Amino acid sequence: MKKLLAVLVLGAASFALAETITLKSGEKLDGQVTGTGKDGAVVEKDGVRVEVGWDYLDPEKAVELWEAKVAWDDVKGLAELAEFADEKGLADAAKRAWEKVLKVDADHAAARAGLGYVKEGTEWVLAAAKKVVDKVAEVPQPEGVPKNNLEIPAGIDKNAILHDKKGNEIIEAAKQNPKSVVEASELAVAEYRKAIKIAREFALAHYHLGIAYQFTKDYQEAAEALLQAVKLNPRFFEAFVELGDAYAWMRDEEKAVENYRKAIEINPDYALAWRNMAMVELKRRHLKEAREACDKALKIDANDPMAKAISPLIDQEISGPKFTAPEIRKKSKHFEVITDGNQKVADTMSEHLENIYAVYEKVFPKIEKDDLVFPVIVYKDAAEYQGSGAPPGTGGYFQPLTKKLVFFWMGDQKVQDTLMVLYHETFHSFLDYYLEDATQWFNEGHGDYFGAWIWDDRQKKMFCRTNWWRLPGIQGAIRGKRFTPVKQLLQMTQAEMYNPQSVGVNYAEAWSIVYFMWNYSGGKYATVLRNYFFAMQKGSGIKRAYDQTFGRLDMQVFQDEWERYTLSLEVPPGVTPPKGR
Repeated sequence: MKKLLAVLVLGAASFALAETITLKSGEKLDGQVTGTGKDGAVVEKDGVRVEVGWDYLDPEKAVELWEAKVAWDDVKGLAELAEFADEKGLADAAKRAWEKVLKVDADHAAARAGLGYVKEGTEWVLAAAKKVVDKVAEVPQPEGVPKNNLEIPAGIDKNAILHDKKGNEIIEAAKQNPKSVVEASELAVAEYRKAIKIAREFALAHYHLGIAYQFTKDYQEAAEALLQAVKLNPRFFEAFVELGDAYAWMRDEEKAVENYRKAIEINPDYALAWRNMAMVELKRRHLKEAREACDKALKIDANDPMAKAISPLIDQEISGPKFTAPEIRKKSKHFEVITDGNQKVADTMSEHLENIYAVYEKVFPKIEKDDLVFPVIVYKDAAEYQGSGAPPGTGGYFQPLTKKLVFFWMGDQKVQDTLMVLYHETFHSFLDYYLEDATQWFNEGHGDYFGAWIWDDRQKKMFCRTNWWRLPGIQGAIRGKRFTPVKQLLQMTQAEMYNPQSVGVNYAEAWSIVYFMWNYSGGKYATVLRNYFFAMQKGSGIKRAYDQTFGRLDMQVFQDEWERYTLSLEVPPGVTPPKGR
């Protein structure tokens, strides 16, 4: 089925059919949807019947398609739709489906239970919902800071408590295994949902569910769960902070700050709310607000490591770069270059920032985003750059908290060296907007991939080249069998990638895999790389993103082809590789 689906997707562009389904990967499948059920949708095209499993679609899209196709009197289909929507945390869709079931079968037990009814004698009544409303209405909200939001309140069903506790245990275990945190957290989600199904008024379970959904990177579902938690307990300040975090992940900084402030209104001494607000304000460059929030956090908890880390960054942003010569600014569509070099430095950096940005947008499908302008600091020389506190031994870096790029001008005789660093680091800023927690091999591999590109002034376009810093190292590692098996490297955590015994080879291998996938055999594996990007962006995590893309390949064939291709590559003409590589 998967193989047939892939063939159909690749050929879809040449046909004009009745309906289009957009898959998680971003690819589109044209055809006529002739049926839906618990296993997915049936699509027909030119007499070919294809079954598309719901896991190929985002849950919202799956429910939308299923809802549009299921018959109004198909009780079994509607019930399956409701259960699917409930499992995915789409409460409104589940409610609609259950209500349709009741229009056909008013005594349908699962639909009644799903809508919160209980049977008293021969009548169905909303007794559980009534209890929640009565409880919220009758219990006056106490003055002062609530002290028991994270304690289980009296009257909660013991089975709901057991499921909530089991979910907590799964989450704690998941934190110890970064590769499988998404998969493990999904098990926790299932436990929290069981707890909520038993006790809908259990605000703490909704809170835990919202946290688990952040681990699975389902941020919209996280927000919905946390909204329910604060609806049930309007003084649940911890939940307001988590809700702010969910909105921050979704790039809705306005709502994030709004919810941090709600938490602070309830508990002005909650350091986490102040600290997280400081981080969001810093990211959106509201420096005065960031400074005030960070000061509040440190006043409450002077040992908060994150607040201590961002405090000097805020000061640095407020004071600006410590230039020793007059400042020059050059603003373009996506960047503002700020330098104390000469006008040539500002013009050169500005031009090449936009040149390479255009390449990124061609390689990765454009995604609608805000019109951000990234600040780019360019110090006139290495001494000034290092004096600013830059990481030792670097030619530039991207600071994700401040969304700022920092470089130094290496001199008129080393413009290409400066541009190599610029092309590399600027990719990190580009990727950060779409994918803050990209896997290390993907992020650094692409940085090195784009770092080697060159601008042809005569043809007015960028050209791809091999990376002369990485190629000799990986070729030597392949010949000496000192490289990491590809399957293993593609599932490495950052800590594993940075292993001092292999970090150099790991970086070279990451570059070579990226180069291979974009260029080998006319881009044979380019679609896999794009789909991996989409999987990560959708929140699949290290293991699942690998399984959904590389896991469908014969990785021994992939590695053999990569080895042969990499050994055939050459350093670009006129370039001398660094000694010892």
